[in-house]
Amino acid sequence: MDHPFRDVDASYLPPFSDDIALLILARLPSSKYCDLRLVNRRFRSLIRSGELNEIRKKIGLKVPKIFLHSGEARYQCYEPYTRSCWDLPVCPYDETTPYRARELFCLGTHLLLLGIINGDCGLCGLQSDSDIWRYELELNRWFNSPMMITPRFVFASADCGSVACVAGGEQQGSEEVLNSAEKYNPESKSWESLPSMNRRRCFCSGLYMDSKFYVIGGINENRDLLTCGECYDFERNVWELIPNMIEDDPSRTVLSSQPQDFVAVVNNELYYLDVPSRHLKVYLKNNSTWKIVGRAPASIELFEGWGVKLKSLGDELVLICRTLRKHPTLDILMCFCTPSPELDNVEWRVLEFDRQGRNLFIHNCCVMMA
Repeated sequence: MDHPFRDVDASYLPPFSDDIALLILARLPSSKYCDLRLVNRRFRSLIRSGELNEIRKKIGLKVPKIFLHSGEARYQCYEPYTRSCWDLPVCPYDETTPYRARELFCLGTHLLLLGIINGDCGLCGLQSDSDIWRYELELNRWFNSPMMITPRFVFASADCGSVACVAGGEQQGSEEVLNSAEKYNPESKSWESLPSMNRRRCFCSGLYMDSKFYVIGGINENRDLLTCGECYDFERNVWELIPNMIEDDPSRTVLSSQPQDFVAVVNNELYYLDVPSRHLKVYLKNNSTWKIVGRAPASIELFEGWGVKLKSLGDELVLICRTLRKHPTLDILMCFCTPSPELDNVEWRVLEFDRQGRNLFIHNCCVMMA
């Protein structure tokens, strides 16, 4: 006779009721959900239903996970607060080709790879639906995802709560700079068109702030540097142009040429790292200016921005870079701070991250709050 715990009709956690058991299970690290699927069919159905993630949302439980990609076949996930690290399964696309993802971002418990770049030959056109892949944390598996309505690369993207938004970029197969935008619904796993932006732009940065989708910087169809920003209002279904959003910023060239790498939003405040000066700045919305709130740790090497990423972890910022100048044998370093517009000198704490022989250059990086 099977153990009662393995009975498909038994309680999840005897002797607790299912309501209590679900509250307990929801507090497990979401990275362990794929192991729960092995208990029995009822647990497998529970994980597939997404009910535990809905409970986590209701109780406000979010644990940041940092996904890193350095060109190898496997992506790596790191939980800074638990100091745990594991490899994702090999993406099917990477099993047969040397390509790596051009755009990598998270939405809920999904990791999306949008647009593919060839490590030897530069940008290449999308050829089939297999060029966009979706990793689902609960199932620990990669799935083929539908193409965007307008395939593109070097575009702005952001997790906007219940949907992911993309805008601008260059159209695959041509050099046309786009002003079109669209959103991805993880429930229906489909794309929907949004109104077009006021400006065509590529190499731009996407952010979610004040319940709006922001697109800033970039270059236009004439290859002119754009200093304006735009924000999409979901309720009004319109784009608003923000003139001179980065006009007075001395690092606007870096901001525009390397989208997503040096900008992040914490508590609805926009921060960016000015690599040449090492200043961390915050955007003051009331007068459209930038204020210095600190500097990057003096002991780290920024390598002129190559392989350096600035990301949001809920109430914190994390700066990911390669090595300490004084300790060249160390692997990746993650520097954390809790920024605020009122501060003049943020305090950083530095954690070492052993990548176990992996390539130290970070091609792509994104954060999942789940």
